[in-house]
Parts: sequence; structure tokens; C-alpha cells
Amino acid sequence: MRLRDRLVAWEDIREIDLSKLESSGIVLVQTFGDGTSTELGGAEAIDLVMRVAPSFFEGRRFRWVRSGWALHNLLGHPLLQLLAWAGQTRAGLRLHDATIPRPRPVNRLSSTRSAVTARSP
Repeated sequence: MRLRDRLVAWEDIREIDLSKLESSGIVLVQTFGDGTSTELGGAEAIDLVMRVAPSFFEGRRFRWVRSGWALHNLLGHPLLQLLAWAGQTRAGLRLHDATIPRPRPVNRLSSTRSAVTARSP
């Protein structure tokens, strides 16, 4: 899993704190071994949660912009490919990430559901 500028194996992730995701779009990832914590925001945070616990976004916690994924799939992916062919991969990735729909909070999360434990120590 990519955590900012480093790659971490799934089994090295100790805990993912989701308590700030609703209010500020941030998740905190703690890893085993060196015990470091990494703060992710925006598309990186959403991508991580979608990979680990996509059900977190279900129900009344978050609401997606209508047709948000359709716009992302119809515009973000093709434009990324065109820009990559033109040698502008970085610009294409920025554009792609900018079209990823962001969930909007509906209500406050309960404290009992604010952390996902990936593995027990």
C-alpha cells in the first residue's frame, strides 16, 4: 500500500484511524515495526479506505455527488490516457485525481466505529 512517499505491505499496517475522515477528510495510518504514523488526505485517504473497508462509505455516513463516478470514469480516465500518450503523465494523474468524487458527511460517526484494525499485534 502506498503511504505518501513509501510503500508498506498490508500486513505491516497496524491501525487506520478514521475519526477525522468525516470532519476533515484525513485518515491516520499506524504501522508495525518502526511504529510510524502517516496522515493521508484527499484522494489518498479515500483510496485507502475503499481498498480496506469500502463498506465504511455505505449507509448514512457519507453521500456521493450524483453521477460523480460517471464523470470520473468518462472524463478522468480518458483524459489521463490522452495526457500520458502526450508525455504529460503527471498532469494526467493530477487531473484524474481531481475528478475522483469525494463523499460528503451526512452525520457524525460514533466513536465505536471510528477505527479499523487491520491486524492484532
